[in-house]
Amino acid sequence: MIGAVRIFSRCVRFRLLRPVTTQVGHHSEIIRGGLFMMTMLLVGNCPTATLASDHPSVQNIDDLVPEIEQYTRQTMEAWNVPGTAIAIVQGDKQTYAKGFGRRAKDNAKSVTADTVFQIGSTTKAFLGVTLAQLAAQGKLDWQDRVIDHYPRFRLADPWVTNEFRIADLLSQRSGLPAFALTEMMFYGYDAQDVIQALQHVRPVSSFRSQFAYQNAFHLIAEQIVAEKHNATDWANVLQKTVLDPLDMANTTITAKALQDNGNHASGHRYEDGRLHQIPTAPMPYNAGGAGALNSSVNDMSHWLRMQMNEGQFRGRQILPATDLAQTHEQRISLDSESHNLYKMTHPEQTGYATGWMVHYSAHGRSINHAGGTVGYNTFVGFDPDRQIGVVVLTNATDNYSGGMAVPLGYYLLERLRQHDAPDYAAQWLSNRQAAEQAQQDHDRLPADAEPHRPLDQYAGHYVSSTLGAVDLVINDEALQFEVGPHHMEVHLQPWSGNTFITEAHIPAYGDNPATDRKRLWFQENERNEITGFKWEGDSASSNEFKRIDD
Repeated sequence: MIGAVRIFSRCVRFRLLRPVTTQVGHHSEIIRGGLFMMTMLLVGNCPTATLASDHPSVQNIDDLVPEIEQYTRQTMEAWNVPGTAIAIVQGDKQTYAKGFGRRAKDNAKSVTADTVFQIGSTTKAFLGVTLAQLAAQGKLDWQDRVIDHYPRFRLADPWVTNEFRIADLLSQRSGLPAFALTEMMFYGYDAQDVIQALQHVRPVSSFRSQFAYQNAFHLIAEQIVAEKHNATDWANVLQKTVLDPLDMANTTITAKALQDNGNHASGHRYEDGRLHQIPTAPMPYNAGGAGALNSSVNDMSHWLRMQMNEGQFRGRQILPATDLAQTHEQRISLDSESHNLYKMTHPEQTGYATGWMVHYSAHGRSINHAGGTVGYNTFVGFDPDRQIGVVVLTNATDNYSGGMAVPLGYYLLERLRQHDAPDYAAQWLSNRQAAEQAQQDHDRLPADAEPHRPLDQYAGHYVSSTLGAVDLVINDEALQFEVGPHHMEVHLQPWSGNTFITEAHIPAYGDNPATDRKRLWFQENERNEITGFKWEGDSASSNEFKRIDD
């Protein structure tokens, strides 16, 4: 799932490009992190799925269509989602595809099975396939050291830098805090800025001991793929080796391509009790292989057919079956807290593979992933033993749960597997509402709020090892600074003492961008002087600014 989702600061960080899943409290979204477990397993060590028979049964799709459509419509209404598209694949055939609702909340044009949406972190599995293709060709091995293929790779720990393998790039087991440097992508920094900043992020767990969702390492993986193909970029490789062979003609990887498509859905975000249509932003496109693709359910059906049919599509072998299977192997298991966010059924074991979440339960094996961007929410999942798969694309997200695509996808997969399914969407909506209320309570000005210092004592020049230098100035009797290549304005509002609430509009190609709100804490020394500030974000080490005045 993944690419979680608090869309920024409670607002966006995605379980983007985070998985996507629900937030159950102030800091527990899939996006936020440090949640996760200590054991690394391969599929051979995982429990075998217990099935009702040697030939697991599948629900007749025709019998299920009325229920699917009723549940989808009622869920869209409850979640206030303008548009949704769904496809179901059985074996090597698309058996259902339909659009629901509108491409934009104020647009009468209907969503169809060809309507294009951002698909967020479900892009990660495409990156995994391009790595697997290189492995199949003998151009690299999953256990090769990253520095042998990308000598510029650096982490804070030299030993981990040396031991980091190709398989680790997409396995979410780096030891860094969850979503490390993802905010840099939202703020418009380019890939090289993010890769360079990795060496400044302090680890929070030992290497390969805990699951913590990331996006930054995918930027390195895509550059390795491009260099091995002598290509200008990963998008060029993906087009030639995956998208063209799969006849995914409506799948693209730029903001312009999305906007130029005459049948595209516009993104929306639910915030402050209202649904806002938002413009296209640099994120997820500057996240590359971590979440940059646009696609439709008709195109994504081709992708699922290849995944479920041993790498074949219409008689073409896109990837050898054994190499495709390696992308489905679990490489890190989840601990109880992270498992509670991602689980489909109970009890089950859940782990992360290469761009996929893997579930094992009495209902069988399920492989899926979510995608969340600032405006879109996606679910792609399949049962490889029953040969059934589901794609759900929606054009709305929120600050707390990511959106309705994942619970809807979970529901559809369970019903297709002939199991009663809980009302996942209603459960997640309830959690979202509770989290929203908790956030409002958390942000409410305390009755005993302390006065802040005179503003000129805070003004000055500050430097972050990852976000760069900023000048904190007084403008209209309030503090503000600009950060990032797009000069994003950040405005500070007093909260209590040396704690302020920041508000910024993240970079976007148009008006009405998403809003990023979070805390900022000024630090002082024993002489009562302001020495820096910490800005709430993906990790303390990446959002810590030191004061450097002349």
